[in-house]
Parts: sequence; C-alpha cells; structure tokens
Amino acid sequence: MKSKIFVGCCLMVAVAMGQVSHVVPPGTGGVNPASPFNSWATAATNIQEAVNAASGQGWTNVWVSNGTYTLTSQVTIAAGMTVRSWHNGAMDRAGTIVNGGNLAGNTTTNRCFYIDHADAVVAGFTITNGWAYGSSIVSDQSGGGVYVNNGLLLNCTVQGCEAQYMGGGVMVQAAGVVRDCLIKGNTAPNAAGGARVWSGMLDDCDVVSNYTGGSGGGISLSYAGIVTNTRIKSNYSLGVGGGLNIGASGG
Repeated sequence: MKSKIFVGCCLMVAVAMGQVSHVVPPGTGGVNPASPFNSWATAATNIQEAVNAASGQGWTNVWVSNGTYTLTSQVTIAAGMTVRSWHNGAMDRAGTIVNGGNLAGNTTTNRCFYIDHADAVVAGFTITNGWAYGSSIVSDQSGGGVYVNNGLLLNCTVQGCEAQYMGGGVMVQAAGVVRDCLIKGNTAPNAAGGARVWSGMLDDCDVVSNYTGGSGGGISLSYAGIVTNTRIKSNYSLGVGGGLNIGASGG
C-alpha cells in the first residue's frame, strides 16, 4: 500500500513541476506564449504547437483550456500523449470547441484531428465544421472530423463535419478506438455519413442524424471493424443501410 501511495505522489509532483503543455484560446489576456508552454501564463494559443512541444520534451499531457479554437490545418497527434480539455481540472466537452473552419465550397482539407499512435488519447472536445478533401487518395477524403488510425477518441462530440468520400464525422482505421462519443449531423456522399469503421472499434457511442448519398447513413462497417454498445438513431441514406451498413468493403 505504501508503495502505491508513493507512486501516486510522484505522478502528482511530476505534473506540478510542469511536465504538461498548456493551451488557451487566442486573445486570452495575461498570457505570453513560450515553448514548451509548461504553465497557463506561458500557454500556447495553438493546439498543434503545444502537441509538438510536449512531444519534443517527451511529455505525455496537453491541457486545452475551455474556449473555441478555429483551425487552419488539422491537429496531428503521432506520439503517446493525452490531449484533453481542461476547465478547473475537469473535462469540458461542451465548452471546448475545435472548429475546422470549413466554408461552403472549400476545396482544401481541414480535418480537425488525425490520431496515429497506440498510446494517443484525444478527450473531451466538441469537434465541428471539419472537412476532409483530397484529389485521389481515399484516406485524404475520409474522416471529416477525426481520422483515428491508432489511439483513442474519448468523450467527444463530432458534429457538422463532412468528408468528400466516406466517414463524414469519423474514420476508424487500424487499431483506432472511438468511445463514449456523440456523432451527430455529419455528411459524406459515398458512405458512412457518421462513422466509417474500417477496422478498430466504435464503442458506447450515439450516432444520430447523419447523412450519406451512398450506404450507411449512420455507420458503414467492414468485416474487420467492431461496433458495440452503440445507439443509432434518425440517420439517412440514399442507398442501403440508413442506420448501419455492413459489408467487406463497407459499400
């Protein structure tokens, strides 16, 4: 028991000593950003900059203060770290908004998050207005809000995002996991208005009011993917599977 308490104390001391990169919304008063952004007074105003700084230090935490972050390019997380919302120590999914900034007629990819590490976690955000567009590569055209190639998307809302091909809200690949998320009001013309689960897992999610012109209005699932404990409601497809379509290619 004593050894467990000692380990816990060490972990708290490590955080207290600043082994966390911090992010605040642009325009926050009294903040002078300075890498590696290891206090609120020196916090970054750009999520990707904080992720890069933490990775360079070998740190495993990025705390993002509640507020709105409008992106000019996707946030890529390719290291083992947790990027989470932070409001007085608690996660604030509703109050911490990552906006892809997509405008009607936009022809430039501006997906919100790309997650690609087995120990990467993105938690506690509203992810909106993302757009995945690519000239010929399917992966560039999929996952308008989030592309989870490896790692975990946790306790997030993904809404109002769009993909050129499939997975308007979320694309789940390889060993990616999406858990305890609301996937709502996303679109894709080919398949999977809400979520395309090519492989990996969608677990304990709500998939609501998504649309596709192809198959799988809510979810398109390949035989390598897993969907568990998930509520699917009021999705629409011009093809087959308004709520859920299952097939080898997900078509």
